[in-house]
Amino acid sequence: MGGGQGARDGERAAPARRRRAAPFPSSLLQFLEDNDRLIKAVQQCFAAGRTEDAARYQARLHANLLWLAAVADASPGVAPG
Repeated sequence: MGGGQGARDGERAAPARRRRAAPFPSSLLQFLEDNDRLIKAVQQCFAAGRTEDAARYQARLHANLLWLAAVADASPGVAPG
């Protein structure tokens, strides 16, 4: 049934993990600016009672923060704090 997908029904194949090159500072700045916009969007959605929209923005913010944390963890010579 799977048509050669390599996974049985109900199972998902694990995504291939690639090591990303260190981002340029401009990419990091774009992520930080995007996070600023996302935080403001979450606040506005909650204020307007649009909790489902707020949850979508929060999920994207969370993904961005995880990516930024992974970049920071992989960066040599960067002291926390």
